Amino acid sequence: MRIGVSCFGHKLGLTGGAHIYRRELIKALASFDHSSHYVLLKWDSDELPLEDLPSNFTTVEFPSPGKSRAYRFEQAAINYFFRDRPNALSRQIDGLGLDVIHFPTTVIYPSNITTPSVLTFFDMQQEFYPENFSFAERVKRHLIYRPSAQKAAAIISPSSFTADTLIQRYGIAANKIRRIPVGISNYYKPQADLQALAAIRQKYGLPEEFIVYPANRWPHKNHRRLLMALAFLHKNHGLRINLVCTGAKLNNQEPLTRVGRSVGLSEQQFFDIGFVDMPDMPTIYNLAKLMVFPSLFEGFGIPMLEAMACGCPVVCANTTSLPEVGGEAVRFFDPLDVPAMAECIRQVWDDAKLRNEMIQKGLGRAQQFKWEQIIPELINVYRETAQTFT
Repeated sequence: MRIGVSCFGHKLGLTGGAHIYRRELIKALASFDHSSHYVLLKWDSDELPLEDLPSNFTTVEFPSPGKSRAYRFEQAAINYFFRDRPNALSRQIDGLGLDVIHFPTTVIYPSNITTPSVLTFFDMQQEFYPENFSFAERVKRHLIYRPSAQKAAAIISPSSFTADTLIQRYGIAANKIRRIPVGISNYYKPQADLQALAAIRQKYGLPEEFIVYPANRWPHKNHRRLLMALAFLHKNHGLRINLVCTGAKLNNQEPLTRVGRSVGLSEQQFFDIGFVDMPDMPTIYNLAKLMVFPSLFEGFGIPMLEAMACGCPVVCANTTSLPEVGGEAVRFFDPLDVPAMAECIRQVWDDAKLRNEMIQKGLGRAQQFKWEQIIPELINVYRETAQTFT
């Protein structure tokens, strides 16, 4: 088979879990499928950190489109209203002779291709929390999300929660949806190299003991309530827990240090280290005493899986898809209830026996999400989709 993978719009550090999924998916396909030929489709300006791909991978670059918000909005409208009319880009892509194209990040672009498409659809957060998005962003998502799901020949949903929302909110037929989770790569694992651990601690100026929260500064990530929970523990229990936050610092957002001060959190407890190079993240999970994930809305929750695979205990919000990922290996809390969040963190932080039990359960849980088990399921979807249109 000749399988295309859309890599349009890949930027380091400014995108979320869907782009991590795409990067790791390509690496996993390169490792575990040597019989198909893969064609990566990208703009010439895209930052796709993939090196040493095998000979069954090639890349096709297209001239980068405009980058302005107005241009992107215009393209979304064109894709919506003229999605049945071919244009220069769709003709070029259809002319590559691909059997199927996988779009891993929720959107099919360009929407007017005729090559059969497989779509991984992560979430439709705007349907549940419209207040988290500008009017223009909500309109853009309206123009591209549902039409993408409708156009796809097959949809890969990483969680049952997302599959249910596709059926209930978008009216997608259940038999078009395949429930296939995100995989975890083998470099997320426990580490025993004390020198390597010390080097990363020094590189980022990390404290001796800390909890880690890896997330960009989007509203649904719920940073403020997490900071409030730590301030609550300090005030009511005399427990001072250091917090390390990773993730890109987005434009026009209040600095987390200022948010921390506003809720009574000591600046000495807070370490905002920004975007972290991917090779360093497994070591940070290994250094952390636990990982906290208070997000209000997730289509899957990749950081939970990364932390568990590294032997880092996880405490997590009991919302959306997250209980599916964590199972019995994770301690859950209501992310809207600050004292409940604080108590859950305190229990795990203070109890070494509990942490050790969670570590073992987490390592076992992560084994169920290895890419080598998931790739054959994906290839079956590619094959079925291609055969349907031959």
